[in-house]
Amino acid sequence: PRTNLYVALVGPVGSGKSVAFEDALEILDVTEPKLITVKAGSAEGLLNHIGNRNGYTRLLFVDELKHLMQKGNIDRSSFFPELCEIYDKNAVPLIIAGGKHVFFNSRLTLCGGIVDTSFDECFGGSSTAGLHDRFILARCPTGRESHVFSPLKGGLEITNCVPVEIGADVWKETQKWAKDHALLGRVVQN
Repeated sequence: PRTNLYVALVGPVGSGKSVAFEDALEILDVTEPKLITVKAGSAEGLLNHIGNRNGYTRLLFVDELKHLMQKGNIDRSSFFPELCEIYDKNAVPLIIAGGKHVFFNSRLTLCGGIVDTSFDECFGGSSTAGLHDRFILARCPTGRESHVFSPLKGGLEITNCVPVEIGADVWKETQKWAKDHALLGRVVQN
């Protein structure tokens, strides 16, 4: 099963969205080449930069996700459809500006923060055709609008990565959820 996610933390300025991601990346020891922090000017530029990673997982962390999402809201932009396609597929051949052929081959996880007052600029009408529901959106709890920084305590998390196997009972349960709550759509998959 695919184990990539698209995740956005949504909250006011100063609520700790960036710190939450940075702490998680540090605890899990996610660094280059697995971690990508580039800000691309286009979908094609981004996918060209990531390139052929032989299907291996890469995590694209864009601190201010608005930068990336605005590219998809440009008239006739192919960014959102391409993000939809690479959510479900590793290998995608592309032709970019100047007729250059690019072969994207990576399992991409995408994460970043969105200032709550900019949410509609990021997830406007052009994202409702498949991209919006591919995201797990987490809203900053009310009353926690201000983050007070303190250094991270502890060390790296010791992980023993193994292939993911999902039991048959999980598929039965998700089918039940999908039937009982038709409006959930792709949320069940996430």
